[in-house]
Amino acid sequence: MDLTQPLSEPALRPKRGRARWLRLFGCLSLLLSLPLVGLGICEGQASRSLEARRAALREEIAALRARAAEPRPGLLGSGAEGNAAVDYNGVRVALAGGLAGTPEDWRDREPELPAALQGVLEEIGPGPALNVLAFGDAPNWGRAPLGSLKRAALLAEFERFRPALRLLRAGLRRGRCDWGTPWEEGLAATPSFLFGRSSANLLAYEASLQPAAAALETGFEILAFAEDLERDQTLLGGMIGLAVRMIGYRSLGHTMGRSGLNASDYQRVLDVLEGQRWRDLADLLRGEAAVGQVTILSLTWRGLGDSGSQVELPAEVSTPWERKLLLLDFFRDLELAAHGARLERAVALESLPQVERRAAYRAFQDELEAQASGLGRSLLPDVGALSLHLQEIQLHSQGTRALAAAHLVRLETGAFPARLEDLASRLGTLPVDPFLDGQTLARYRLDGDSLLIYHVGRNLRDDLGALESDDRWVATRAPR
Repeated sequence: MDLTQPLSEPALRPKRGRARWLRLFGCLSLLLSLPLVGLGICEGQASRSLEARRAALREEIAALRARAAEPRPGLLGSGAEGNAAVDYNGVRVALAGGLAGTPEDWRDREPELPAALQGVLEEIGPGPALNVLAFGDAPNWGRAPLGSLKRAALLAEFERFRPALRLLRAGLRRGRCDWGTPWEEGLAATPSFLFGRSSANLLAYEASLQPAAAALETGFEILAFAEDLERDQTLLGGMIGLAVRMIGYRSLGHTMGRSGLNASDYQRVLDVLEGQRWRDLADLLRGEAAVGQVTILSLTWRGLGDSGSQVELPAEVSTPWERKLLLLDFFRDLELAAHGARLERAVALESLPQVERRAAYRAFQDELEAQASGLGRSLLPDVGALSLHLQEIQLHSQGTRALAAAHLVRLETGAFPARLEDLASRLGTLPVDPFLDGQTLARYRLDGDSLLIYHVGRNLRDDLGALESDDRWVATRAPR
């Protein structure tokens, strides 16, 4: 072969083909590596963002803990030493069947209503069995009075659990109430407060057995217990606290209808309820936001605990792809940002006019169902329902004050006033129906010697306060 002669075209073609393929392979490798490099950069940024969120969350939880540990003024607190939560955990255990072990062991016991007491209550019906205790026999509004045999059986069961109520009363007079919520463990470690309603109903039943003046104090104790439940600052504690408040309001309404009270007693009800403050939606969601963030951080990653505890995402709240994506810091950071944005938006809806709020919450919930991940849906509570509960508290509190004012008028004139408007000079602000436009006055119904103040409920239909209806009410009667 003559090397001085130029190569022919056929001889050059294989080398040029290999070069072309090498260039193509290089371009493809570069194109394929760019997403990986970008993902690596995003992962690095997300990891730093998660660390910043983790540090901020530690500060938030420290603030929540400091708030919980503050001395509480309390409705009844005498400033006695000790933590009321220890007594309340003893109540849980007593209701579950006995105070075995030490106070330190009580925290790990799950509360439940004793089967024997539940059986007696279920015989009373109709309606939720426990709620029977909240208002006793008066006013009935269609309910037949308890028979003597049923009352005797109920009283016998109740006597078994008086020690639990003594523990509860001891807790009410402690100088502080710190539930010791294990925030760093996320959603799985939220304390259970379901025993709160059982305890409050038992107190309300005890009030029906006491002289009127003592029963009034028991009603205030129920409200003080509600305040302590809410001090946990988790959503469950707040919601059970609201339910206990409603029991307290009904108990006070029942007690005010008994003989033996004077004008100063009714005025005290007015004054105590005027000073009552409950948590707004933003405050209710504050602790829940921390629980949700810890839960997201703990998914296949270290949460806030030094042990590096992890949370397994339940299959029912996510798809396999969501569980795989959440292995990446990038998507976990996105989920945290989305969770915070949704909570902020939910709180913002509360500032809307009353007539627009319910529709806005429905649209928000529909949007959440359509767009959020399974995890996002599971960690965000039904904020529309929370808003409605807070509105109901408005009527129960203001309505009970109106009952006390009506009794003051009765003492002066011999009869309850004919209209709610007649109480304006004593109340300043009259109770309104939160389920309408927020301006329409609550319903005011006189039936013989009984007085009922109510709102129409979620069905927006006036059922005249019937016990089995959707109406929500507080009631009292003129003493017999």
